[in-house]
Amino acid sequence: MSLQNCLHDTITKNILSSFFENLVPVEPNSKLSVSIVENGILSPIIVWKDKLLIDGQQRLLIARDLKINDIPMVMLQDMVDLESAIECRLLSLKGRLTLIQRIKVIQFFHSHLDITRVTLINRFLPLLDFSSQEHIFRQCLKVMELPSEILSFCEEKKFSLKQAYQLTRFSTALLDSFSTRFSMFSFSASVFIECMDGVHDYLRKHKIEVASFWGNKALLQLLEASKTEAERTLTFRNYLKSLLLPTLIEQNKIITNLAAKLPKGISIKWDPALENKEVQISIISRSKEDLKKQLTTLSNDQEMDTVSSIIDSL
Repeated sequence: MSLQNCLHDTITKNILSSFFENLVPVEPNSKLSVSIVENGILSPIIVWKDKLLIDGQQRLLIARDLKINDIPMVMLQDMVDLESAIECRLLSLKGRLTLIQRIKVIQFFHSHLDITRVTLINRFLPLLDFSSQEHIFRQCLKVMELPSEILSFCEEKKFSLKQAYQLTRFSTALLDSFSTRFSMFSFSASVFIECMDGVHDYLRKHKIEVASFWGNKALLQLLEASKTEAERTLTFRNYLKSLLLPTLIEQNKIITNLAAKLPKGISIKWDPALENKEVQISIISRSKEDLKKQLTTLSNDQEMDTVSSIIDSL
């Protein structure tokens, strides 16, 4: 059976097929493209009632780009209902969709198709690797209300549904304030949620606006002083902890004063978040004799007591 231009247009302009086309776009210069150029289309596409493309989207779109009008096709007849046709389409995409793409499918079906809520939950959620539960369905719809930049970020960082859903409790203003600064930081999913939580709690506790938080001179200076995205992220996390746990500031001041007592050429580093009871001691020496002298100095009771006090303060 051949797919003529009229049928080609009907399928690609159909709302359901258009949705799937945009959901998983064709990869340019893919192996499939090269194979079709060299060998033609070897496997037929599958269509339901000349309206829904069940299998063969990549082949159909490549053929359209290559202006191939004769395409082998199998058409499912009226005995196959819409839900079964959609089930076949989802099975053909099994394992190929990201979390956000799977959520988009649920949202699209709920908004545009005449399918009952019970069917969506019991039949289609499992096909999209979700458990068939009402609260999972509600979470999917809620996640789709997030700003598009945040959804893209969730996709890039491979958020779980639970992690993406956590973001829905934050205001759009707060989410946008982070999305415009993504290039400044190096966030993983868990670190991003940690920072969002920290800023959210601080704003609520002190009743200040998002713009005022980011405009703080101390924060701006800290972020500007950091050289890399990873350093800036660590600086920002520590800054948030100091805001939420002010005792950290005082404790770090105590440790800084103790570290200042060490002789010149000997420095010590510690975790400013006070989460690790470890220190790193650095010695600057320019000769073997200098090194011996520094090690002897460090082994003195006075210096050892200073280092011990720092460790005890962590």
